[in-house]
Amino acid sequence: MSDFYARAHDVALAVTALTGTSAFAALLPADSPHTSAFTLTLAKLLTAMVAAATTADLVFNPAKKADTYERLHRRFVELNAEMAATIPDETKLQEFTVQRLKIEADEPPVRRLIDIRSQNDECRSRGVPFKDLEPLGFLQRSPLAYFFDFNIHAIEKRKLNSERKLEQRKK
Repeated sequence: MSDFYARAHDVALAVTALTGTSAFAALLPADSPHTSAFTLTLAKLLTAMVAAATTADLVFNPAKKADTYERLHRRFVELNAEMAATIPDETKLQEFTVQRLKIEADEPPVRRLIDIRSQNDECRSRGVPFKDLEPLGFLQRSPLAYFFDFNIHAIEKRKLNSERKLEQRKK
């Protein structure tokens, strides 16, 4: 998540810088008789792109989200290192559980589609057959899934039905 949001912020900055500069350059000869309708249209389009990229960056604030995920990741790694350096007993396990829950409490809302995509990736890396992975649609696999949970209810319903069928087979 941190990498995605950092890249989104970098893209917004790049689009703003490139299109802003291009729009400025297109408008420079505006008082010249050689200025064409195409140049003015291009300048308007580039200016609109600057506005859209800047607005998206302000609204979604990917830089802040990237920092948040990076801090959470660092806290989880620090907790993991502390756990690895400790001989566990009941008291220590309880302390570690409390620390983990405090970190999780600071996490942003869960993006279920991203969780499912990550689970599919992990399963693929472990050699799980493709047919056993959670099927995702085009939009569910797209970068937009970082912002929207497209049709997540259908996936959850399918999982619930699969779990029910599995329980019925056990009986």
